[in-house]
Amino acid sequence: SISSNPELGLSGGRFGFTIVGGTNMPLVVEACTNLADNGWSTLASAKTDSTGSYVFLDPASTNKPTCFYRVTGPQ
Repeated sequence: SISSNPELGLSGGRFGFTIVGGTNMPLVVEACTNLADNGWSTLASAKTDSTGSYVFLDPASTNKPTCFYRVTGPQ
């Protein structure tokens, strides 16, 4: 799940959010600027930590006028 805490949204010029799940859960964060093109790009491939969370920050988010994010498991 995506956590609704203070780390959700813009902070320090970057967009980010916290993903909460099981301990050491593998995940992939992808982004797409145009849903019609279905051009998803992998931005992070990681695992949740020992508390079951992972903080994702997109430093390039200010360069994108529109961006959609999705979280999936590894392929």
